[in-house]
Amino acid sequence: EGITTGAIGEGVLLPGITAGSTGAISSGSAYLEICSGDWNRIRGGARGTSSVAQEGDIFITIRGGSFSSTFDLGGDSPSIGNAYLRVYGGQFKASVNGVSAADTEGDITVSLYGGSFSSGIRISRGGTLNGNFTVNAFTNLPASVSAGTGTMTGEKTLNVLEGKTANISGFTRQTIEEAAYQAMVAQEEQLFNA
Repeated sequence: EGITTGAIGEGVLLPGITAGSTGAISSGSAYLEICSGDWNRIRGGARGTSSVAQEGDIFITIRGGSFSSTFDLGGDSPSIGNAYLRVYGGQFKASVNGVSAADTEGDITVSLYGGSFSSGIRISRGGTLNGNFTVNAFTNLPASVSAGTGTMTGEKTLNVLEGKTANISGFTRQTIEEAAYQAMVAQEEQLFNA
């Protein structure tokens, strides 16, 4: 929190963040929380292409900040494990992608409590999702969700808090009452703090 970032000079990119490994692929879960700052690309998985998959779950929480390039829950190389994104705030100027250009094997859950999205949320930026994609709309859905350019093999579910507005073509929509919402939030908090 309270981080100030910037690019020095014209044509210089803002810094990016990789939650997973860089270089050699390793196993293990990745955790990332961003509360402020201006950022370029965000990766939940590994940075750098490799034929060896990164194994482990990915947990990302966004409370604020500005993101100028693609935001991928997956990485540059294949990912094996579940991925979770919680968005409470922040400004996303490019697409937010569950899967990057590399394949992901596992379930992806995106929980939206806030934030602004210029280019929407996509299931994939090119890779295949071998798992389920769930969007929890705990606020009015701020953007469209689309398949992107990749494919997926699992189910697409949209959970909408009662009284909020959200519809996504091709997703199974379920209305969540307040008690169920509180239980889901508590379960999510426990998962992120495990």
